[in-house]
Amino acid sequence: MSRYDYIRLPHYDTRGVMMRKDSELAGLDAISPDDLRGKPVIISNQEMVKNEIAGWLGGNQRALNVVATFNLFFNAKLMVEENVGYLLTLDHLYHESEDSMICFRPLKPELAIRSNIIWKKYKLFPKFIEVFLEILNNEINRLPR
Repeated sequence: MSRYDYIRLPHYDTRGVMMRKDSELAGLDAISPDDLRGKPVIISNQEMVKNEIAGWLGGNQRALNVVATFNLFFNAKLMVEENVGYLLTLDHLYHESEDSMICFRPLKPELAIRSNIIWKKYKLFPKFIEVFLEILNNEINRLPR
């Protein structure tokens, strides 16, 4: 983070698994490492995320059957809809509706993270981005601690 400026968002995001509602694990309330063993898994290509998941698994990411990695969430969601595998992701990236074919289940034990909005240090922004960041920062600072 030393190369970046950032604003820490005030809430935590929950990691979990996005899957088709007709999948084998959809009936569970939460997903454990044992539940995912041998199942096709889709995981972010970011090293930080891979490290978090490896820690949740007890230090062994190779215990997962990773069939795909992604950089863009939308592409990973399409893979889930096409039944490619189970997507390790964050809650609230997708609004689940009653008629949706996919669902989200949190990890067990829980894995929650703080999110940040980040940008390269010394970056010159157009005025509207500066105003947005200032408003965002002010709103976050107004929240009860």
